Amino acid sequence: MKPEIEQDEQILQSIEPYKTELEEEVEKKLCYNLRLLTKREAALETSLVNLLADICLAAGYSIYKAETGRGVDFALFITED
Repeated sequence: MKPEIEQDEQILQSIEPYKTELEEEVEKKLCYNLRLLTKREAALETSLVNLLADICLAAGYSIYKAETGRGVDFALFITED
């Protein structure tokens, strides 16, 4: 918080249970991979970028389909160093 804004203890106490629950959820491991995921393993296609594309494709497909009536064929990400 900015130092010029005084903290309100009542508000902090009221959000504490939600903050604690959110932090616990965020810290949970979703999965693991025996292989190191990095964006530097190849010039054009890497395991990390492929994973990101797969996640975004899976997450965005239903939203895009509901809004447009069309599906998504692929997700493309371009990374820069």
